[in-house]
Amino acid sequence: MEFHHAAYKAFWEDRQDIGEMEILHKVGHEVGLDADDMVKSLEEGIYAKEVMAQYQEALGYGISGIPTFLVGNLLFTGAQPYETFKMAMERFLSEGVPSSLKSNRC
Repeated sequence: MEFHHAAYKAFWEDRQDIGEMEILHKVGHEVGLDADDMVKSLEEGIYAKEVMAQYQEALGYGISGIPTFLVGNLLFTGAQPYETFKMAMERFLSEGVPSSLKSNRC
């Protein structure tokens, strides 16, 4: 998660282009990753198949932007007020976990 947070910071706060490999290398290095190996993996597309599968899964849920939150069967895109999440969690907890969401996956 450190890389994820650092990449978001680089993009949203520092206005850096995280589509540039040198920026990703710098961010990876700053959080203690083997930045050379990370960039090599990206350039060679080692994880491209898995990423595309996750992307297709997200589209299947109706996810088209970030951040997106899925609470039960409720989907929220973009920043939301606290009350929205509170309502969603109360509804989710009162209705129970839908069978479609029961899984061994994280």
